[in-house]
Amino acid sequence: MGFLAGFSKEDITPSLDKKVYLAGFGRNRTAEDAHDRLWARCLSLSNGKTTVVLVSLDLIGLFYEPYVLKLRREFENTVLIIASTHNHNGPDTLGLWGPDVFTSGLDSDYMSLLISRIRLCIGRALGSMKRARLFVTMDEREELMDMQGDGRPPIVKDPTLNILRAVDSTGEGIFTLIQWSNHPETLGGSNRLITADFPGVICDKIEGEVGGGAVYVNGAIGGLLSPLDLEKPLIDLETSGKVEHKTFREMEVLGLRVADIALETFERAEEVKNASINVKFKNIFIPLRNRLFRILAGTGVLKRPVYTGGEVDIRTGYLNTSEFGYVKTVLGEDILSEVGVFNIGPVQIALIPGEIYPELVNGGLVRLPGADFPEAPFEPIIRHSMSGKYKFIIGLADDEIGYIIPMCEWDEEPPWLNNSSEPPYGEVNSLGYDTARIVCESILSIV
Repeated sequence: MGFLAGFSKEDITPSLDKKVYLAGFGRNRTAEDAHDRLWARCLSLSNGKTTVVLVSLDLIGLFYEPYVLKLRREFENTVLIIASTHNHNGPDTLGLWGPDVFTSGLDSDYMSLLISRIRLCIGRALGSMKRARLFVTMDEREELMDMQGDGRPPIVKDPTLNILRAVDSTGEGIFTLIQWSNHPETLGGSNRLITADFPGVICDKIEGEVGGGAVYVNGAIGGLLSPLDLEKPLIDLETSGKVEHKTFREMEVLGLRVADIALETFERAEEVKNASINVKFKNIFIPLRNRLFRILAGTGVLKRPVYTGGEVDIRTGYLNTSEFGYVKTVLGEDILSEVGVFNIGPVQIALIPGEIYPELVNGGLVRLPGADFPEAPFEPIIRHSMSGKYKFIIGLADDEIGYIIPMCEWDEEPPWLNNSSEPPYGEVNSLGYDTARIVCESILSIV
């Protein structure tokens, strides 16, 4: 049983003819120019029976409803997965980073353009498929961990670099899929230039070295796994000196080094032969416990449906708040999302709809003083339940539900976690304390 593989990419950089609100840091951060382009990168893979298309977007995230489901309906004979790199230097595609809390930063014209470009990218990837050989490899060297910071206790990281590569009959590259874990926010919140950040550097380097297209997907980046919190500075191999923090050069050094490690790792890749392709998805309903998200959904800033009892619930009411006075809020209970598992021979890929904490993926859950639920049972560890030899984790797959936080570490009320003088970051951008349990148990049920 052989493989067919294809690749395509489409430019999704927004026009600067009008304001572009940049996503991921504070509100009202507008783009001044573009340092480099943003892309939708798309790989296609088929064994003659099942065809999978994986799209990666240089964006903060894309909601399951309405966008992913809309595109799936248009490609019914294809298994479609749409992930985002969680880039903090691209346009607001969720609505959360407009000029103020009650004004969306999402531009409907750009979203229409984005969906049309994704549609075009999928079609071209499917149309470009040719006979291919498939190779897989991985690396876990300590240097990969050194390029990750961790901004919240416990200090747990996922350094795993996974690579899946398709080549044609001559050995020329068709696509290279790179999965690693780190926030694309190297430049910090003061940056006003559009850029794909280090994932763009990685993809450009690999495409230049081995041909074909490159697709970067993120992994377990919750917690907060980020270049902003590096324990030691990166070293510029050209100058042998320390790289200045929060600069484009730091972004380049980070991306180039990860790409070089990937290229080194190719040399020991294992060929995947005569493998079936199996993909299973599972819909999940997650309680919408985040009060601000409920308000933003009620006021139309967050544009996705809310459910009660498995049915769309359009009811709204009003809430008296100390911050905003009387504000409109949704009365529905849940958000509809999805988890998935993708198997190709020795390769197993868990599809996670948000920013999952590494301790939920690799283990390392601990009970720290100050947690709101110190005796909460531990969630199932995802990689412990996976059977594949190569265990990929794709975060922000088909949705962006925010941080997926272990319940035993959840902390919305003082005293603060680990006796800190400040509340931890994460809960403000999470659906709620039971999100992790629902996600991890759902993955376990289909893995």
